[in-house]
Amino acid sequence: MIESKNQCNLVFMRSLNLSLSYNRIKSTIPMTLTLNLSPELKQYLLQEANQHGLSVEAMALQLLTNSILLKQKQAEAVNLIQSWIDDEDESEQQETGEYLIHALDNDRLSERKLFPVEMKGITW
Repeated sequence: MIESKNQCNLVFMRSLNLSLSYNRIKSTIPMTLTLNLSPELKQYLLQEANQHGLSVEAMALQLLTNSILLKQKQAEAVNLIQSWIDDEDESEQQETGEYLIHALDNDRLSERKLFPVEMKGITW
């Protein structure tokens, strides 16, 4: 470990097995990483490793894997929402909207409707 005023170098001298899942294909890629960490990031990594009872290398691998998996999930969610936006089935959307309005009006304690028919096109 080499320390300077501006950064700390943390060198992993052994290979890390990085296991990633992408499109249902699992692969293990052995690699050696050299990370230039700020003192704050180095301290955070050491604290996290200690709290979880892991080595610094294992903690770094876990954080990296979690970050990649989160990005994959976010990309999947964005793609799903985009597919809904791109869906041009207006009749299905109209049917869904009418069902939602009917369900909200029927599931009320009072007799007053949230979406009265006489106000359609005026307030909703």
